[in-house]
Amino acid sequence: MTSGSHPDEPATTAGESTEKGEMSNTEEQSEMKAPESGPGKKPNHDSWPWYRRRQYLIDRKGQLLATAKIAGVVLVNLVLVNLVLYLWNDIETQAILASNPQLAGEMAEVDLRTTLVFAIVSFVVLVFVVMRAIMLTHRTAGAAFNLERCLNKVAAGEYDTTLRVRRKDNLQHLQGPFNQMTESLRRSAAEDHVVLSSLAGKLEELGHAELAEEVRDLAEAKAKLADPTS
Repeated sequence: MTSGSHPDEPATTAGESTEKGEMSNTEEQSEMKAPESGPGKKPNHDSWPWYRRRQYLIDRKGQLLATAKIAGVVLVNLVLVNLVLYLWNDIETQAILASNPQLAGEMAEVDLRTTLVFAIVSFVVLVFVVMRAIMLTHRTAGAAFNLERCLNKVAAGEYDTTLRVRRKDNLQHLQGPFNQMTESLRRSAAEDHVVLSSLAGKLEELGHAELAEEVRDLAEAKAKLADPTS
């Protein structure tokens, strides 16, 4: 789910014009160093530390299902409201026509206009609810994708992975524990490196050169997990 199938802050100061939860243009330019890509080439979003997700349907099936459920509930309520308003309006119209039957044509036009207004307003409300539901589910789907991507990196041995959740996204409470986990993994790998290096030295002293070399290779692997730049 990067960007659309691939999908992330200090407090806002008085001079900042951006809405809370979004990065300013300066921050975006400094944080988003997008790799160069020629025409027709798909940008590698995994190499971007920060970027704005442009496509809202990240988890298409899940988001559309949740949106459909919300829209269904709203639609039922709108139909009931319109029905009640129609019946109420009809009762008032019949009361007026009982004493003024000559107004039948005019009242029919008024009723038609009123019904159309109610229907248009209901449609606008329904469209707004659908759009809002997609935006809200996007905040969870995007964060879930980002978390999944980071977990896959850790599973592949990239212990330097850092999870960063955008302010307006959900699952923010997982950012701290995830980063603590990767820090703990790096620390554990560093400790293993020290122990294995010491063991390799002792094995070499005892004349087990081949075994010492194997242990030393394992120690180097642990060192790379602890610090991939080493």
